[in-house]
Formats: sequence, C-alpha cells, structure tokens
Amino acid sequence: MSIETFNIIATIGSMLIGTFGITAIFLSFSNKKTQFSAFVSRKAYLIGFLITLGAVIMSLIYSDIYKYPPCVLCWYQRIFIYPQVVLFGLAMIKKYPKFLVAQINLALTAIGGAFSLYHVIITYTNFNPIPCPAAVSCTQRFVFTFGFSTIPLMAMFLFVGLLGVYFMLKRQSDSDLSTDTKQKTF
Repeated sequence: MSIETFNIIATIGSMLIGTFGITAIFLSFSNKKTQFSAFVSRKAYLIGFLITLGAVIMSLIYSDIYKYPPCVLCWYQRIFIYPQVVLFGLAMIKKYPKFLVAQINLALTAIGGAFSLYHVIITYTNFNPIPCPAAVSCTQRFVFTFGFSTIPLMAMFLFVGLLGVYFMLKRQSDSDLSTDTKQKTF
C-alpha cells in the first residue's frame, strides 16, 4: 500500500474516532438514553481496546514500515496510548470495575491529550517555546493529508475518542452505582 493511501485511511479513521468521541461526550451529559449511548456503554471496553490497538498499529506502521522517525512528543503520546491497549484488553477479560478503568483511562488520556494538543499547536504554528532536543524536530510534518491532517492531529482525534470512551464508562459506572444503592435501600 502506498503511503498516500495509508495516510488517507489513517486520516479518515482518526476523524471518525474523533467524531465518535465528541458524540459520546455530548451524549454522556444528556439525560436522554439513546441506542448509541447504551451500545457504547455496554461495549466501552471493546471500543477502547480497538481505538488504542489501532493507534498502536498506526504508529508502528509509520515508524517501522514507512520509516518516519518519531519525535520526542510522539514518544510521549505513545507512552500514554500503549498501556491503554493492555488496560482495555485486561478489562474485557477480567471484567474490571468500570469506575476503576474509567479513572485510569482518564489519567492516561488527559496527559497524552495534553501532549497531543501541544504538538498540534507547534506543528501548525511553528511556535515552539520549549526547544526540542531530538534529531527529529517536533514541528516537522511527515504527513499533510487533505491539506490539514498531520500525525499529531490524528493522535489528538484518537485521544478525543478515548475521552468519549471515558465519559461513557463513567456514565455506566454512575448508573451501576445508583442501581446498587437503590437495591440496597429497599
């Protein structure tokens, strides 16, 4: 597969994940129960696993197959994405409490998302107040699909998708806690 084709697939996929995340976040604040929110709440571990697994595969394809060297900020973002594959994988197998998984997911996603947001800002503005010590500049664009999409932007879409998973896990966890409290009261 050519790099251009892979870039298009990666960009569209990450944009869909970002759209999913934004939708999930908005629905989590709504009191209205929809089929979408019910499905995502039930399948949150699987969705989180697929998002993070896709991110890991995408990052490895860029660095190992297409030989794009990751910059320092890319490595920091990977540090906060890679463990989530294990987190969601184990959560599916071991049936970990949604509250616990949601809190770990939020911590990893928030920190990784902050690195990603900073990376997007410096990539598009070339304003880099913190000097990059690596041989590969954090402002260098290896990908510029559709005239706007870069690897840091795709990473940010993935973190937004994971934030949507967090809000759905939290909503389900809150619902489970309120159901348990009602059952114990009566």
